[in-house]
Amino acid sequence: MTVTLVSCNDEAYESDSATSGNNPSDTPGGSTEEFLTIGEQRFWIYDVQSNSQDLPDMDFMAQDSVYVASISGASFTLSANDDGIANGSMNGIITNGTLSTTATTISVEADLELPDTFSNLGLDNNLEISNMLLLDLEANNNDIMFVQEANFSENLDIEGTQIPIQVNYELTTKKVNFYDSVTLNGSEYNNVFEGILSLSLSVSGTFNLGLFTQNVAILEPQNILETNYFYAEQVGLVRAESTQGFNLSSQLTALLQLVNIPLNLPTSVTVENIEELVDYYVE
Repeated sequence: MTVTLVSCNDEAYESDSATSGNNPSDTPGGSTEEFLTIGEQRFWIYDVQSNSQDLPDMDFMAQDSVYVASISGASFTLSANDDGIANGSMNGIITNGTLSTTATTISVEADLELPDTFSNLGLDNNLEISNMLLLDLEANNNDIMFVQEANFSENLDIEGTQIPIQVNYELTTKKVNFYDSVTLNGSEYNNVFEGILSLSLSVSGTFNLGLFTQNVAILEPQNILETNYFYAEQVGLVRAESTQGFNLSSQLTALLQLVNIPLNLPTSVTVENIEELVDYYVE
């Protein structure tokens, strides 16, 4: 067995963008077996930078070691950091479920945790996602590859008051582009698939105001997570750029002021998370 270490970038957190080499045919052909080879000894190392002016705990630099944990036919699982939790947003998704491949697709089935920013709101439901396409070699640019819509109810604690809430969400993935060659993280990669994952969410609550109740928007429909990700042939995930956060509705803040309920959390939160591949092993 020969194991090769590939060094991708000595300068972490360099800001790169996909700038050249769009395949004119829009669809690369080939197969995922050529695009992402999985072996038991394979793993990837990422530098992770998280930036937030709103949440000090989310302002950090870290590293993720992601590796193949199990293989079963055309399905496999990934783990991170000695079976711990990934620091990167995209790796947090793909290490929390089972990935499956066909000749032209890679999909994931997992419990998608709401972004960490939502712990401030007390929303801790996991979203069960089924066969979410991350990569489709037959998709055209801007094709929506996957859509999942659902809703659920729970209670939200606001200063000791239990507020019944209704949550609606839409999860999508879309193919953005395919590059014959592109520079990312200071390195050039061939045959790179770019996709975007978006999680849109809205929340409304029923408030008891003495003799009557009122339904109030807590979060107007908005993207609470958006991730641009890049998969390179024979490598895997090479970069992901994520933005997560929320803006509370002005209707909610006005109502709480009216009934004199303090809101001890930010009304607006933004966190940016970048994952850059720096090393990887090939079996």
